[in-house]
Amino acid sequence: MYPNTMRTTVRHGAKDSLRAILPLVGAILTTRNERPCQVTFIEDGTSLLSPFDASLQAEGWSSLGEVFEQMAELQIDIFACRECAAFRAAPESDGPDRVQWLPASDLRFPLHLCHGPSKRLQLVTVDIQTRGQSEFDSRVGKPTLGAA
Repeated sequence: MYPNTMRTTVRHGAKDSLRAILPLVGAILTTRNERPCQVTFIEDGTSLLSPFDASLQAEGWSSLGEVFEQMAELQIDIFACRECAAFRAAPESDGPDRVQWLPASDLRFPLHLCHGPSKRLQLVTVDIQTRGQSEFDSRVGKPTLGAA
């Protein structure tokens, strides 16, 4: 790695295609100006890689497929967080070949929310909440407000 390597992260997924593609375009422009660059996909950004949708495009910008072709030509290093991808059900095998999948422990970003295994959120319906509240009320012997 070079001492002045620019590192950029992609945190946004397909729902916000402009914010997802802009860091990649920035990496291309930086590399064209003879400064090495690395791109790391974390959080929702990993969902762009798997399944890879080359047709994703922000209005007025190149498609994701074209951007990845340019990054390959310029030999820009591309990394992605395994845990973020797993949490979003995005298998590594469906991603582009140039991506190096790394464990979260090897990625050190201050606001990276994936510093360890996390569990998936569960949908809790009103019926489940009511049942839980009733069970709690019966344990304490009187009606209560709020959750246990």
